[in-house]
Amino acid sequence: MVGKVAHSEWLQLQPRPDYGGHTAREWEAAAIERGLLCAECKSRLPQTAGLPVDVQVSERVTPTPFGHIIGVCLYARVEFVEALEATGEDLLEGCGVGQLVLPTGHELLKDFGVGKLILPNGVVDPRYVTLSPKQVVVIRGGPQSGSRTYCGTCGWFRYFPMPWESRHLIKGTFDESRRLHASDLGDFVVRPEIWEQIPAVFKKRIRAWPLPVKDEPEDGITDFPPVWPS
Repeated sequence: MVGKVAHSEWLQLQPRPDYGGHTAREWEAAAIERGLLCAECKSRLPQTAGLPVDVQVSERVTPTPFGHIIGVCLYARVEFVEALEATGEDLLEGCGVGQLVLPTGHELLKDFGVGKLILPNGVVDPRYVTLSPKQVVVIRGGPQSGSRTYCGTCGWFRYFPMPWESRHLIKGTFDESRRLHASDLGDFVVRPEIWEQIPAVFKKRIRAWPLPVKDEPEDGITDFPPVWPS
């Protein structure tokens, strides 16, 4: 049966407000030149997934616990990253503001490359880090889901799940033994117990949407193409 619900549920975390930061033009041109971004769609190229990246933005990012830099990676406040790590088996060690060092072990963020966020004036913002996931989970929607086109240069599949009420994950397409993932929309997907442990000071700036895990997609795409961090 299409959409049959499996026996697990996750949450999609979305910052308030849901703002996507833009990269500085000079940085973007240099990133294309060195093979980080696609020259056509300006999205992160698949071979660079998970690599730390220092990103210069064109304006100051919205002061949310986390957000996304369009086409490149996520960004997050250092304190929010520390709070996420504190919900895992290990606590952060030797973490100075602007110099985030993730220890080895079973941390929530061990599969992210950590970089710096650079302000328009070229100065590193010590309040934030960039997070580049090695892989992302795909949030699916109903038949109304939009885009469904490919970039002619890098082949990135443009897809946007619609409507909100139909958003779901597909069983067997991601590692459910992990408790936190990045999504293809540039946000976090977590197990409910992680959301429960996030401090209230951050929760008031985050929306949490239910994401049931289903056996089959509801959008009619049975052979969904590979995706990478966008």
